[in-house]
Amino acid sequence: MARGVGMLENSGDRLQLCVKPGSQTTIEAEGELDYQNCDMLERMIKEIINTSDRVTLSLGSLNFVDSSGLRILVKAALDARKLDRTLRIDSLAPQLAHMLDVSDFGPLFEINHSQTVSEPDSPTYHFGRKAASFQIPLCMASCRTARNEVCKFAADIGLMQTALDDVRLAVGEAVSNAVRHGGYAENESIHIECRVAGGKLVITLKYPSTRFDPESIPVPNKEMPAEGGMGIYFMRIVMDKVEYDFPCGYVKVTMEKKL
Repeated sequence: MARGVGMLENSGDRLQLCVKPGSQTTIEAEGELDYQNCDMLERMIKEIINTSDRVTLSLGSLNFVDSSGLRILVKAALDARKLDRTLRIDSLAPQLAHMLDVSDFGPLFEINHSQTVSEPDSPTYHFGRKAASFQIPLCMASCRTARNEVCKFAADIGLMQTALDDVRLAVGEAVSNAVRHGGYAENESIHIECRVAGGKLVITLKYPSTRFDPESIPVPNKEMPAEGGMGIYFMRIVMDKVEYDFPCGYVKVTMEKKL
């Protein structure tokens, strides 16, 4: 059953959804769309697209989207095509627009690019710190903490907004993968180090995990996006270098971004 005018759903303080019926139903999303909450938007789109010929997504107020959030949008576009429905993006946040631009998923969507939201003003830089490190619990809530802490350091050394968005995405994907696939026991942690070396921001994450082959992770199929694999795909396309090492009982991920 379709929701009524102004019907709201929210996931804590991180994602708010609002449905506005009309000649075409509009879903407005605000906040952060990621692995932890994207199923809420997925359920909403699926319910509405089964009863409405035209559905519009207003995504200009999303300040962060990870690969899981993008995957449900791609899946919704493919489902709409199968049902001969129209799924249109009416406004687009800069970070999501960039994800669609650097990947092969953009052509799947009908997008009103004139409504793409402008990048926010660049932060005030305080050049000084050359290294920082911290340790966080190996849990999904740490994804946001890691993204924010690394981006504080990256802004401090002078990265511009688009590069900051890339770093935020890559760090979030790396930590999400660590939480979902790493760890042997409770109360384990991820060690994260940021440093400046050779004109590059170098980010290293180390966490307990079994060895795996990152080269065996396939490039996502845009016609059938799988649950796994998109995180490493986006890490590689938004960062200048991504390397994996496997010291005894651990995974070490090193990512670089040119300054």
